[in-house]
Amino acid sequence: MADFASGWQGDPVAVVSVMGPHAGESVEQIFERKIRDIRKIGWTLWLIRSYKARPDIVQRMCSKGHPVCVVFIEPSRPAGARPATSAMSVVGYSADRITWVPMPSALGPVTGKLDGAAHALVMDRLELCREPLRLDVWAYGDYAEPELPLRTMIGCSTVCAARRDMSTHPSRMKHRLRSVIACGRLHEPSAVWLR
Repeated sequence: MADFASGWQGDPVAVVSVMGPHAGESVEQIFERKIRDIRKIGWTLWLIRSYKARPDIVQRMCSKGHPVCVVFIEPSRPAGARPATSAMSVVGYSADRITWVPMPSALGPVTGKLDGAAHALVMDRLELCREPLRLDVWAYGDYAEPELPLRTMIGCSTVCAARRDMSTHPSRMKHRLRSVIACGRLHEPSAVWLR
């Protein structure tokens, strides 16, 4: 676990996601369910609704040929991750919005608010951090907008990030070090649209 959890720290890019409870499930229950998916069928879908990690951005970031990690971090304050309340079930996904694939019956439920902003990360590895590990958010900038620092907020809690020193940027996040809850690895096609 230690090797995988800390292995992303030298990577030039990563997806950073603030994690919180969802539709009555605790953070631990969500991770356990997604890890079971990977054990059963080799991959899982992680529903997100963030314009900073749309499938086209994630796929472009993953096209460089090296594995890209997803780093799940705690919110900067207890109310920093608003629990999702909608639990609509996903019935299909698409890597290109042309060809749609029905959800595999062996995959656990993928739920959330399903609208035009709903999409998912595709992961083939996911592990909880067993040892204390912190992410320095000032060491990353926004992947799609290189001049901007990494910034998460309610409604945009998942961001494609690129390693870049943003410690002196005037609009960097206030809290520099964030506890890492879990690490995942993106798997082809890396991100999909949902319906």
